Amino acid sequence: MKTIRIRKFTILSLFILLTLPWIFYVGGHFIETNSFNLGTPTHSKMTQIVAIITGLLLAFLIVTYAMRRYILIPLEKMSLCARQIAEGDLDIQIPSSRISEIAEVHDGFTIMVDSLKNLFRNRLNWKRNEGL
Repeated sequence: MKTIRIRKFTILSLFILLTLPWIFYVGGHFIETNSFNLGTPTHSKMTQIVAIITGLLLAFLIVTYAMRRYILIPLEKMSLCARQIAEGDLDIQIPSSRISEIAEVHDGFTIMVDSLKNLFRNRLNWKRNEGL
């Protein structure tokens, strides 16, 4: 899975937040005037205002959905995995993410769980050998 840095994700989110309302504004102006010339006077600005608000709301929905899907949900799942590891459950599936920094944390968790499994296995073998 290809990953993206959180800085790029933030820049793309800001780009969407700034661009989408502008595109909707131009679309609303075109509906009113049948022209892309923004200097053309209109009788009512209501269509353009509604278009800007709609574009802004849509942009916020898109960015919120993306942040929830690619950042918040993987972090919540990793937090749950950390609690399960603390309780001694080492047979867990750690979720991955498309955000590079979260993917790096995923790799660190995987290494930690593998190391703990090896440590417990070695400890168990040592206790068995000591008992003989």
